[in-house]
Amino acid sequence: MEIIDKYAFYKKKYSDTIVFIKDDIFYRTFYEDAKVMWYLFDYKCINDSVFFSESSYVMVLSRLNKLDIGYVIIDNDKEILFSFENKDSYRSYVSLATRGYQKETMGQELLEKVKKVIEYYPESYERLNDLLDEYLIDSENS
Repeated sequence: MEIIDKYAFYKKKYSDTIVFIKDDIFYRTFYEDAKVMWYLFDYKCINDSVFFSESSYVMVLSRLNKLDIGYVIIDNDKEILFSFENKDSYRSYVSLATRGYQKETMGQELLEKVKKVIEYYPESYERLNDLLDEYLIDSENS
């Protein structure tokens, strides 16, 4: 069974907890759980997946416990560690992380588009720069 399939299987069973799949010396999670890990720990979220090493294991679980977020760790198709905390806490962090991730992603996409406009239309640089300055001033005054 592929790691993503294991995740999907256990996520159905534990829908309101973070599901970690042990993969050699790493722990991995996907989708909304990956976004929560990105949000809480600033881990890189690549292809809707986050992983961390065994050296971060205690720190990660300690913080999740403090925040009352449940988790389950799957190793060799066995559930080896559980912490079923407050489901509302998990859902709140999923919501916060999803919104934050969407903003981050949209900002990166906008930046890439601006770079392309400047590349193809270098004469538009000054106007774009003025627009961004106006936007930043308006944002500060809000």
